[in-house]
Amino acid sequence: MRRFLIAILAFLFVDLCLVGQVWAQTYDKYRTRKLAEMARKLSIAQSIDTLRAGIHCGLFSYNGNSLTIVKRAGKVENIGFSVFPKELRLEQPSPVYDFIERYVLDVMLNCHRPDEVSNRLKLDRVTFEKGNLAMLPTLFADSTLSFGITNHTERAYSVEWSRGEDVVCRIFFPSNYELLRGSFMLENEERLRHDIMSHTSHSDSVVPPDAQALVEKDGVYVLDKGVNSIRSMRNQRFYSKAKGAAGTFVLVCSSRFPVESVANLFTGNDIANDFNVEIRQLKYNFKKDTYNVKLSQLVGFCLDEGCRPYFGVVGYNEASGDIDAVVEMRNHQQAYEHLMRVRMNVKDLDTRKGNIKVSLTGYVMTHDIEELYNDMK
Repeated sequence: MRRFLIAILAFLFVDLCLVGQVWAQTYDKYRTRKLAEMARKLSIAQSIDTLRAGIHCGLFSYNGNSLTIVKRAGKVENIGFSVFPKELRLEQPSPVYDFIERYVLDVMLNCHRPDEVSNRLKLDRVTFEKGNLAMLPTLFADSTLSFGITNHTERAYSVEWSRGEDVVCRIFFPSNYELLRGSFMLENEERLRHDIMSHTSHSDSVVPPDAQALVEKDGVYVLDKGVNSIRSMRNQRFYSKAKGAAGTFVLVCSSRFPVESVANLFTGNDIANDFNVEIRQLKYNFKKDTYNVKLSQLVGFCLDEGCRPYFGVVGYNEASGDIDAVVEMRNHQQAYEHLMRVRMNVKDLDTRKGNIKVSLTGYVMTHDIEELYNDMK
């Protein structure tokens, strides 16, 4: 009996290792596990492996309706029914397109009876004020329809299609990252390390600031792009006048302007540097993960995800040069943010290299941050 149990446990261990290897490979091919599962059910996994980056409409179909596949950097970003024209996606980017197209296909693949569909919509708090789920794929080819999206203070979206004055379809759903992406928090946290470490770092091109928008303060010129709920968390960039070039401004990055320089490093990816970041990722159920990346990878990943950076100082010791700061990388369209506690020594600014320690909590829901701020008031 004991040998039998050992054999079973050994089998389960090998099986779990193989599953882990499969999902590790999936990370490089699919944005979420759900997408990998959908590709398998549709029997298109091998075919979409060969697709180039871009938005592909009509190459595949399901139940007589066209499918849209979105790939970026070799990874499948979305699979769903074609509902939105490619031109609209490119001209007016929004996470709504991927969500609705994937969600309709996902429900139809997994819910086969009307009551199952109804229960799924109720569970996800997706409601139709006009129209229904089944009609959405039929809207794709209708050029007579106009279309609109409303973001309700980052808590919910409403999307409607109209013909003239008549609303043909209106859908309402929460602005919840897990719902929008189709993946739960545990998966999102596990993928975050992989996505940051595999991100190809690059320096963004330097865009000269509009001199009219700059405000001089304490020897630097400030470009202020707003706050994140409280005044101490701001999206600001700091400049000085370039020597020998009248009317030209450059980003500050030196120990002369320590706080402003650290803010510049975390609110853009346009200052060349060789800083190493030791990330201590705080995860669900009090778990932690530690890994090292370049600062350009961490900041570049967040910005490429569509996050807007906000920076605030907790403390700064002028004698030692130690600075303690908070960075919020907030995605306003998908209602989440990556929350970072940053500790570094500003004496490293002049050489633009050294070690930075970051405690990272990923994919924090926006409403959780709002409630925290309200408690602080």
